[in-house]
Amino acid sequence: MSVDTYLKGKNLTRYARLDHDGLEIHVAPSLRVWAEHVWVDAERAFVFWKRFLIDVEHRHQPT
Repeated sequence: MSVDTYLKGKNLTRYARLDHDGLEIHVAPSLRVWAEHVWVDAERAFVFWKRFLIDVEHRHQPT
């Protein structure tokens, strides 16, 4: 899974935009096609940092 936190100047029109507890998530079109469910959670890893946990359930049937 790729994560890009620098979005300045990037074209995000094809991405689905989700808001989760103040966190803005842009989901790639390819992930929307082959994933049945995507779960996102965050937990504190250090004093100032958070670690994001992402779990994806693969879609087994073609769309």
